[in-house]
Amino acid sequence: MITLLIAQMLPSIMLALPFFILFSKMQLLNSFLSLIIANTTSSLPFAILVLRPFFMSIPTGLEEAAALDGCNKFKTFYKIILPLVKPGLLTVGSFSFLFAWGDLLFSLILTTDKAIRPLTVHLYTFVGQHGTDWSSLMAVATISIIPIILIFIAFQKHIVGGMTSGSIK
Repeated sequence: MITLLIAQMLPSIMLALPFFILFSKMQLLNSFLSLIIANTTSSLPFAILVLRPFFMSIPTGLEEAAALDGCNKFKTFYKIILPLVKPGLLTVGSFSFLFAWGDLLFSLILTTDKAIRPLTVHLYTFVGQHGTDWSSLMAVATISIIPIILIFIAFQKHIVGGMTSGSIK
């Protein structure tokens, strides 16, 4: 757990140059895979720290009862454990999506192709050296927050339940 906390405290800028060197040697620059790996690396410690209490709160008796009923480990995990940790998974998924959606650093460093860059990076094209096109910037910014709003509206009950149930013993 200490290692995860330390990894959570590392700033993303410390990982940017190693990622760039690694992905350039593997010829993964300008690909969705490089962005997925970089964003997963930064959100994985958060996901583990949030999901750990959910999995720790599940009684082992449920797994034993499922084994007695003839379930293998995969079926036990899929049919019994996952439905119990669903609020935590939705919470972590929503926040990880939010972190990746707002990511600017990895998107600017690992991509140069405009077709691969996320919409949030394109917001900075409206900011110039001699001025800012505020009306276009605000219009695109409003459109770019629509997916975030829809996700949090759709999963609001689960997110609130996931944040509170993971913190109470």
